[in-house]
Amino acid sequence: MKSSFILRLSTMVAVLAVAMGIGPALAADLSGSNAAPDPVIQLPGWEGTYLGATSGVVRTRGDEDGDAKTSTDYIGGVFAGYNAQTGKVVYGVEGELGYNGLKASSLGADIKGGVNGAVRGRLGYAVNDRLLIYTAAGLAAGRYSVKDGSVSDSRMLTGWT
Repeated sequence: MKSSFILRLSTMVAVLAVAMGIGPALAADLSGSNAAPDPVIQLPGWEGTYLGATSGVVRTRGDEDGDAKTSTDYIGGVFAGYNAQTGKVVYGVEGELGYNGLKASSLGADIKGGVNGAVRGRLGYAVNDRLLIYTAAGLAAGRYSVKDGSVSDSRMLTGWT
């Protein structure tokens, strides 16, 4: 009789506990205030490597002693660089290598373009993720040839950019 009473009592306590919502503690029962915050989306900056290509057409028209001449020449090249960013300040280096297909005549001399390139440092201010105001300075070089009858000269010309 005593065991039947204990069995009824323990059954009644279990039913009462379920009815009151008392249950075992669960490890993943985080409330809304303890949940992990939503991830912050990082806007793109100006830091990193970039590369690209250029191409174009140069059309020249000249008049020498009443003889009008038109020339269509092609230019193109590749460029690459790297920018670093500290706060709103952006700094970096870039280089380019190209070809100038210029072919022209003036006063009996034939002028021809060739390989050109430049190396520059950059310094700028990032207004936002889409607008960068910057300045660049560096060294530029290009090969040009001039031929006048039997005399010809080809030089690499350098300057600042």
